[in-house]
Amino acid sequence: KGKGLEIIEGVQMVDPSQALEQLDRLALGSDQIRIFAGHAGWMPGQLEAEIARGDWELIPPRLDWIVSSDPESLWETLIKLAVLPTT
Repeated sequence: KGKGLEIIEGVQMVDPSQALEQLDRLALGSDQIRIFAGHAGWMPGQLEAEIARGDWELIPPRLDWIVSSDPESLWETLIKLAVLPTT
């Protein structure tokens, strides 16, 4: 395992400045890694207020979504899961 923060089993968040070093140390093949980069920011308490107001649909993450072999259809799948009641 790397030195990142494990988000769910098999998925770690790492400091971008250390990502290449960690990948080199793990000696993973290109079919074993995915790199996602981005940034989002909120003022203190803003995200919590948005969640409390119902602005976000929260669903537990799944590894197969993160490493999907069909990422083009993933957003549509997640939207359906978020708006359809679960039974």
